[in-house]
Amino acid sequence: CIKTFEGHTEEVMSVSFSSDGQYIVSGSADETIKLWSVESGECVETFEGHIWQSQVVNSVAFTPDGRYVVSSAWKSPIKLWDLESSECIKTFHGPTWDDINCVVISPNNKNIVSVSNSENIRLWDVETGECRLFEGHTSGVDCAVFSPDGKYIVSASWDKTVKLWDVESGKCIKTYEGHTDCVNSVSISPDGKYIVSGASDKTVKLWGVESGTCIKTFEEH
Repeated sequence: CIKTFEGHTEEVMSVSFSSDGQYIVSGSADETIKLWSVESGECVETFEGHIWQSQVVNSVAFTPDGRYVVSSAWKSPIKLWDLESSECIKTFHGPTWDDINCVVISPNNKNIVSVSNSENIRLWDVETGECRLFEGHTSGVDCAVFSPDGKYIVSASWDKTVKLWDVESGKCIKTYEGHTDCVNSVSISPDGKYIVSGASDKTVKLWGVESGTCIKTFEEH
C-alpha cells in the first residue's frame, strides 16, 4: 500500500481517477464527495449537497477534461460539480427516482448516462438537462460505459445480458447473451473492439463488439 486516504466517516462507495492522474474523487455514505491529491494524500475539497431521500453517494466520475465531477446518490438527482468554484452547477431531475447504481459522462462532456434498479437507461444532455430513455433491458441495470469515441453505450443488467446502444438513435443494436446470472460490471477496450463483463455466475466474459460472440470465458473466481 503506497498511500491511504482518510477522511470519510462512513463507507466509501465509489472512487475515480482524474485523467491526468493527479486527483482522486470519492463518494461516501457520509453524504459527502471528497477530492484528494494523489501526491500529498490530503483531501483538498469536500462537496456536500446530496440531501434527498437518501444521502449515500454511490457513484462519482470525473469529466474527461478533469474540470467537473458528476455524482449520483440513491433516490436523488444527479449533480455536476465545478472543481474550480467547488459548487454544484447543475442538477438533473428525473420524473421518478430509483436507486441509481452508476453515472458516467461521455468523452466529449456533452452527455451523462445513469443506470438504476429500473430497466431503463437515461441519457442526459449536459447543456439542456433533457433526458432520453433507452428501453430494452427487462430488469435493473448495474453498470454502463461509453465507447472511446462516445458513439455507443454498453450496459450490464440483472436480466443476464450485456447490450450495445447507439447514442444518436437510442436503439439497442446488439445483445450479448451467455451469462447465467446477473451481469454486474462491464468495460470496453480502449480500441473499442472488445467488451468485458463480470457476473454473479462467477465468470468474466470477453466479447467481440462486432461479432456479438463470446470469445473467452475466465473461470477462476
